[in-house]
Amino acid sequence: MPRVAVVTDSTADLPIALCRRYGITIVPMSVGYDGQLLDDTPELAATVARSAGPEIPRVYHPPPGRFVEIYQRLGRTYEAIVSIHLSQRLSETFHSALEASQEVSDRVVVRVLDSGSVSMGLGFVALRAAQTALAGASLGEVVASAQVAAKSVSVFFLLGTTAPLRQRRHIGWAAGLLAEALGIRPVLTMSEGVIVPIARAWARLQGFGLLFELAAEFPQIERLAVVWSPELREKELDTLFDPVCPPDDG
Repeated sequence: MPRVAVVTDSTADLPIALCRRYGITIVPMSVGYDGQLLDDTPELAATVARSAGPEIPRVYHPPPGRFVEIYQRLGRTYEAIVSIHLSQRLSETFHSALEASQEVSDRVVVRVLDSGSVSMGLGFVALRAAQTALAGASLGEVVASAQVAAKSVSVFFLLGTTAPLRQRRHIGWAAGLLAEALGIRPVLTMSEGVIVPIARAWARLQGFGLLFELAAEFPQIERLAVVWSPELREKELDTLFDPVCPPDDG
């Protein structure tokens, strides 16, 4: 049995099956939608996508108490915990987890790590840490594996609207509104923990092509994940990346 537990948050976009296979515990973000505060789940994402309403859901970091509950529960089984989260420059999640780790320090050792990424960029870091932990590694070895993974992941994404980024101040209002007015779909990446534009597309399919070109620039890809919003058809994206996908090792 592994000695170290791995925790991450729901922005990692990890499939439930992978979390179960590798023993990864997910702390859900909170989503303000339709007058309610709900846990961030795949089902909620699908509901929001189907609604197609004007409301932009607000995402809130988990409170320290949520982390405390999970750390205490895992501390009854594991010697230590590695808690890996999205970039602290995008969310207060890292600081919430850090506060919780200090609160439980007399009961279990918790190392809180900033992945510097989001979505499956974060997911791959958590996955590598969990695989290392599953092999019986020590706390230091699990932390080291996560840190190495964090330096090697790249994330590229295309948005249909800049409204969520403007709302969270991840891009400027003027730039975002201009992009909307011109029908531009920005292609974005993560750099030093923040979201930055690297290209622009005038149509969705052109944007998909740019994403493929960015992925194809890497000489060797160990793992590749394609994440899309629920309203897109899987075949629109899945087959596009087949030429650069590494063999599936589970």
